[in-house]
Amino acid sequence: MKHSVFTIFLVIFTSVFGPLFAEETMPARPVLWATASFQTSQNTQLVGLIEPRIKTDLGFQILGRLIKKNVSVGEVVTSGQLLAVVDPTPFELALRNAQSEVSNARAQLSTAIAEEARQQALFIANATPETALELAAQRLETARASETQALAVLAKAEEQLTYTRITAEHDGIVINVYPEVGEIVAPGQVILTIARLDIREAVVDLPEVIAADLAVGGGAIVALELNPQTQVTGTIREIEPAADSLSRTIRARITLIEAPNSFRLGTTVFVSFEKPERSAIILPLTAILMQNGAANVWIINDDDTSTRLNRVTIGEPKDGFVEIITGVEAGDRIIVVGVNSLTTGALIRLGEEQTF
Repeated sequence: MKHSVFTIFLVIFTSVFGPLFAEETMPARPVLWATASFQTSQNTQLVGLIEPRIKTDLGFQILGRLIKKNVSVGEVVTSGQLLAVVDPTPFELALRNAQSEVSNARAQLSTAIAEEARQQALFIANATPETALELAAQRLETARASETQALAVLAKAEEQLTYTRITAEHDGIVINVYPEVGEIVAPGQVILTIARLDIREAVVDLPEVIAADLAVGGGAIVALELNPQTQVTGTIREIEPAADSLSRTIRARITLIEAPNSFRLGTTVFVSFEKPERSAIILPLTAILMQNGAANVWIINDDDTSTRLNRVTIGEPKDGFVEIITGVEAGDRIIVVGVNSLTTGALIRLGEEQTF
């Protein structure tokens, strides 16, 4: 009986006073923390490529068999240089036929002129009727029309023969060559592409959040990937109106200003945009506790032994950090590691302050 009473007493004592002793003996948890402070935002740097602003696709205006291709990818060409030729034989034959037709039409015209003059003389001498004179005049007009038609056919044949050759319209470099010698090419089919070397631009794909802060005409700095100290300035020429459906990026084109030859076509570059600097509180993403879709941070109270959970508004994460828009003030001490395992009222012990 005495043993049962003692057991009951021990159970009651443990249930009532046990948690108090446990809480007193529970060690405070060490935490890593950082002091919130305003930091100056840095210009965004992205990777891009050097591309020509002006590219010209060249092709034949006639159907033919490619018999000559004088250039390869990477060759520098000059204005007027012969680039490719299709078989001119059918067009040379058409030209000779047109020349023969012109000669024949001119011979007929000479005959008609002489006949009209003879009939005119006979009519004046009353040796031929007026109808004969009128018939000679009609034959003369027909001969003149035939000559005009033959000359038009000749001009077309001469023009068609020029279509068998492709020449460079401007100085540049060959960046694409498509069909091989011997292939039949169709009118309008692209044979090769020439890019101008004097006007180059950097092409870069922007995240939507960055593109929203940029505008056409804004400034940029373009640096070589292999030698970032080699930089040129540029101007945003174009920002595409819609984002790519897969990457969700928006393409921008930056015209380079007085770029040296080291900025060759196809070169990888770093592009940073000139934006007004602003100050913001930046915290590592590890400091953010998401609960029910809302962002929160643990702020250390003034007693240095406890924390409180504070809701915050954040910006877009970038490189493991995020901007705190509201909810934190400069000087607040924020726990930056292990935020998911903390509970309200839990005792803490300040560890080493973190800097970033």
